[in-house]
Parts: sequence; C-alpha cells; structure tokens
Amino acid sequence: MSVEELQIQAKHHWAKWCPHMVAAMKKANSFDRLTLSAAKSANFQINQLLKTGLQLHEAEEMVLKDEILIPAEKPGSWDEDEE
Repeated sequence: MSVEELQIQAKHHWAKWCPHMVAAMKKANSFDRLTLSAAKSANFQINQLLKTGLQLHEAEEMVLKDEILIPAEKPGSWDEDEE
C-alpha cells in the first residue's frame, strides 16, 4: 500500500472508531498531519519487514494494527467537556 492509501485507511478507520479523538485532532488542526505521519511510519515498517522475507499480507498484519487500525475508543474515555 502507498502512503496515500494508508493515510486514507487511517482517516476512515479513526473517524469511525475514534470520533472524539478525531474531533480533538481536527479542532487542533492536526488530523491530516497525524494521519500522514502514521501512514509514513506504517509504510516504512512494512517495507522493512518485506526486506526480511515476510509476505506483504504478513507485514501489513503486523504493522497496521499498531499504526493505522488503532483500537476503538472505550465508552466514556473522552470527557464530554473536551469536545
């Protein structure tokens, strides 16, 4: 996956599963910068793992869960006053 594809995936996933975090990032004008940073990091890590002989799907499975497909927000994890 390209950096651009990874960033799109991050934006969609984060918006769906971490809406309060995304709202805070957008309020701070950092959403695009942070999703791009995560995408670049994921792309770099995937490429490093591919050099070790892993298959693409193996490398993506290892990296995406930490960089792009982050865990969903827990109910009540964001204070309503922060919005």
